[in-house]
Amino acid sequence: MINTAAPRHKIFVSYHHAGDQAYKESFIRAFGGAFDDFSVRTREIPDNLTVDEVARRIRDEHIRDATVTVVLIGNGTWGRKHVDWEIYSSLRETRSNLRNGLLGILLPSYRLPQTCPLPRQRAEPARTEYCPNNIPPRLWDNVPPNRSFGTVRPWPADATELRAWIHEAFRRRDQEPPPNLSRDRFGRNRNEDDSHWTS
Repeated sequence: MINTAAPRHKIFVSYHHAGDQAYKESFIRAFGGAFDDFSVRTREIPDNLTVDEVARRIRDEHIRDATVTVVLIGNGTWGRKHVDWEIYSSLRETRSNLRNGLLGILLPSYRLPQTCPLPRQRAEPARTEYCPNNIPPRLWDNVPPNRSFGTVRPWPADATELRAWIHEAFRRRDQEPPPNLSRDRFGRNRNEDDSHWTS
């Protein structure tokens, strides 16, 4: 049963389309009653557009109607340019768009890489460890210990838990200091053979 004390929010789901489509569909099937989904569908935005045009379309045609961005984190999510652009667009406040709350969720398929340059962290609640260098860099810039703007969580136990996490992310979206957007946006996908980012 969904906790009716936590309001229903409109969310944007960011994920690795080629690698984790099945998990995204599973996420919607299992928890879709907890939120309204405004995600980009596969091949909905052409690949031949500039970074700025893709970011504008994501912001104005999808994220604008959402209040929280949920990043589904699999093993290759950290290196996807569209995930980086979607997080950037979600956190960037403009005259016509408020910023979104930010919530990272580790997929059941997520595995720690053999090497982890930064100290391992625990998702809240502390059910799962993750390597900071194996989640999207822009997400890492905005979760503890760097910022308290977003959080990384394990796969939810149920829709009630997820709905509470989404509401918490919504409440954090106006926290100070504001999100860290200083990292350069990806110009391309990172190497699929790498297990983590280094800078």
